[in-house]
Amino acid sequence: MWSFEKIDWEEYYLTVPELVKSLLDGTRKVDRSVERARREYEAKWAEQRDLATDADAFRRQLLFPRPGPTTIFTLGDEVFRGDVLHRHAIKDSLINNTVARYGEGPVCVLGCGFGESTTRLVTSRPKYGGELSDAGVECCRRLGLDAVHFNYYQKDDYRLIRPGTTVLSVHSLEQIPDATSFLEGMRSRKDDIEFVVHLEPTWLEERTGLCGFLRNRYMEVNDYNRNLYAILRDAPDVEILEFQPDVFGQVPLNSSTLIVWRFR
Repeated sequence: MWSFEKIDWEEYYLTVPELVKSLLDGTRKVDRSVERARREYEAKWAEQRDLATDADAFRRQLLFPRPGPTTIFTLGDEVFRGDVLHRHAIKDSLINNTVARYGEGPVCVLGCGFGESTTRLVTSRPKYGGELSDAGVECCRRLGLDAVHFNYYQKDDYRLIRPGTTVLSVHSLEQIPDATSFLEGMRSRKDDIEFVVHLEPTWLEERTGLCGFLRNRYMEVNDYNRNLYAILRDAPDVEILEFQPDVFGQVPLNSSTLIVWRFR
């Protein structure tokens, strides 16, 4: 039976010394354009697409993964070491329980990748999604998922959102350094959107201490999203229903904040 244990941040830092050094000295910098994201994920999801040639076996692997290697993850500002299966279970439980509490209509997964989050979302509600890469869309369809091409920067692409939908994003909006285009796209479909659920990394002013500094630096040097929470908080037509900063970190310095909101 797998288990997990709490460890110190220093113990984690010793496992990624080059990463910590690059964050502190500023030697690393990424320009995260949509073209870069497309290239990166075409290559990344092509591997998953090839595995999905046996769709039933691949789906079972996503739903019922085997115990794997030991990994390090975070809950809030605490660091833990445990089996990767435990990390999966915590993340899945967080997403499934949150989505279950918001809405009764279909769930749209934006930036659905190769279909992992959509497959592992346990619900009787209809599921569909949008994905930037051709390889990701093809993989989703091989898994029997309802997926179309979607680009966060193209307002017309938000037409995929159907009436009564709860929108979900999981480590997808991190690829959008400035979330302004996302909010504008969502506004164009506001009458069809019931709730929005994010499990996303983002830059947070209220972070403190060394881990808080390094988490924000991680966002900056990777050109990941740095204003999702700020623009939602300041938007007059948005009501934030839940906000849990750094609730879970599949990668400790790229931790996810849970944000649930709706249009007023």
